[in-house]
Amino acid sequence: MLVELTKGVALLLALSLLQSFIRRYWRRDELLGQVASGILFGSICIVGMLAPIEFAPGIIFDARSVILSMSGLFGGPVVGGVAAAIAGGYRYSLGGGGANIGVAVVIACVSLGLLYRFANHKNWIKIGFIQLLAFGFIVHLFVLFLFMQLPPDVVQKIMNDIAVPFVLVFSPAVAFLGLLLLDINNRLDTEAALVD
Repeated sequence: MLVELTKGVALLLALSLLQSFIRRYWRRDELLGQVASGILFGSICIVGMLAPIEFAPGIIFDARSVILSMSGLFGGPVVGGVAAAIAGGYRYSLGGGGANIGVAVVIACVSLGLLYRFANHKNWIKIGFIQLLAFGFIVHLFVLFLFMQLPPDVVQKIMNDIAVPFVLVFSPAVAFLGLLLLDINNRLDTEAALVD
């Protein structure tokens, strides 16, 4: 189970590399660049959902919670909205007993990322390793809360078999991806300041 969850984390490296290309080509405030970033985040979610951990028929676990929370935090409403539309639409199309919960996870993760973004812009919360790790922990506890809406026998299996590895792998993954995206933003901002 831990190995399967870690495979989802490997997608994060691809995401950060591709995001750096998009950021270099389009400035942060260009709408086309934001849409391209949203498509990237959403597409990486789809790749993760193509090979998920299928816990029960129609109930899957993958790295979309990590990716979507970062789309809201680092991308803002346009990037998060595009990513959520792509990931949510695809998850709904997969169907199964967890489809509605899966879409709720998509919306919740982007919303939590946007909330963190807002708090950061107000200087209430910084973006650093400890803060991102705590944020990842909160996101994944909330995702587990959403899964509590499933039938009781499925909930019991989730709590017994996957809850701990899910939180232990994906909370640090949020911090890891967040630091990668923060580094990309800082480097590109520094390069832009040197050119000006």
